Amino acid sequence: MTDIYAYGTIGSAGWWDDDGFTAGDMREALDGAAGDDVTVHVNSGGGDVFDATTMAALVTQYRLRHPGATVTTVVEGLAASAASYLGLTADEVVIYPGAMMMVHDPSGGCYGQAQDMRRMADSLDAVRDSIAGLYADKAGDEVAAWVDRMAAETWYTAAEAVESGLADRVADGAQAVTASVDPR
Repeated sequence: MTDIYAYGTIGSAGWWDDDGFTAGDMREALDGAAGDDVTVHVNSGGGDVFDATTMAALVTQYRLRHPGATVTTVVEGLAASAASYLGLTADEVVIYPGAMMMVHDPSGGCYGQAQDMRRMADSLDAVRDSIAGLYADKAGDEVAAWVDRMAAETWYTAAEAVESGLADRVADGAQAVTASVDPR
């Protein structure tokens, strides 16, 4: 059994804290697992959309390369923003009582002229649709329904995450914990 801890910011460090969990970290950890069962522990307010998307792809690739191995994602505190979908391609998603998941529209910055702003908006819409597709693949429902949930910035308790299809079950016998987002 290999445990992987996706704690803190998803992606390279810099904006919010001193360290991050990157797609490279996930690749290295999965390579080291060498066919073992894997548990990806998540407690993150999110971060880089493309690192999280790459992590989801790496989990899928690991499962294909090692069909006898089981990958489980365990939400231990918070799986928000980019952290909400990095582990949805696992065999099972488990969430602890008191933990939460949050989905929302992607954001980004842009500097330039009006056409640059329009291109940025189109890019963000494309990223949103891609992420909504990941939610729909895991949880079901139409992509458009996930687009609506993302636009509303939807927070899910453990029970609601299971009800929505984002998680498969609430962890048994777990102590409730408080989820929070570091305001930095």
